[in-house]
Amino acid sequence: MGTYAQNIKVRGNATAAVDKQPMIGLTVLVKGTTNGTITDFDGNYELNDVPKNGTLVFSMIGYKTQEVKLNGQTVVNVVMQDDVETLAEFNLQMQQNSD
Repeated sequence: MGTYAQNIKVRGNATAAVDKQPMIGLTVLVKGTTNGTITDFDGNYELNDVPKNGTLVFSMIGYKTQEVKLNGQTVVNVVMQDDVETLAEFNLQMQQNSD
């Protein structure tokens, strides 16, 4: 019998650090794969077929990308931090394009 990586189901919730509100539409991706999803209206997500020792990548424009190594965890909740530099650059570009 050969050995194989055991895959698991992972679920969790994402909130914004600044106001503790749910992160709607946050991208959740298994690093190095195309296996991903987005959070729902309540900030919840669920992913199937995730490597037990994989890494989840949480991202959204205007927030710092987070990577979380699973180490067998099946529930991963994240608090997303604002990325003020990215927002400032985006606003500057929008102003320049509107002139």
